[in-house]
Amino acid sequence: MYVTGSGSHAVIVIYDIFGFQDQCPQVKQVCDRLAAYGFLVVVPDIFVNNNNKPWPIDKFPPKPEDNLSAWIAGSDGSFFYTECLSQLQVCKKYLAGKGVTSHSTMGFCWGGYICMRFGGEATEGLRSTIAVHAAFWDKEKDFAKNLKVPICVVAAKGDP
Repeated sequence: MYVTGSGSHAVIVIYDIFGFQDQCPQVKQVCDRLAAYGFLVVVPDIFVNNNNKPWPIDKFPPKPEDNLSAWIAGSDGSFFYTECLSQLQVCKKYLAGKGVTSHSTMGFCWGGYICMRFGGEATEGLRSTIAVHAAFWDKEKDFAKNLKVPICVVAAKGDP
């Protein structure tokens, strides 16, 4: 888990398919900026139980033979969602130990998709969610109908 900042409210960040490897320092940079505004920011390593294998950046954009869809589906066909929920609980336990009782989630691309799902379940302490350049937005509009917390959707150039 990457941890930065301090505060009474936390932001749990879910990265994109590239993880927070050295080749993609932007996730940590954004977290450090959020921390500068008085938030405790945590980034769980979702891929830790997937043999720590984020999608290789040199395979982006993916070719059909790379089979990104199969990689995203993972072995259980749930877009790693079960593992994300497990890591969310780890983060919440960590945050509780720091005295933090409320949090928001923020996800990038695939992580934005995960955060939209979190927002539909409204787990204890979740106050809002942010989806930055959310993946599957056009295919998963039902998630928006299920939201139980406020959401901020930040589109990137070219997003629908």
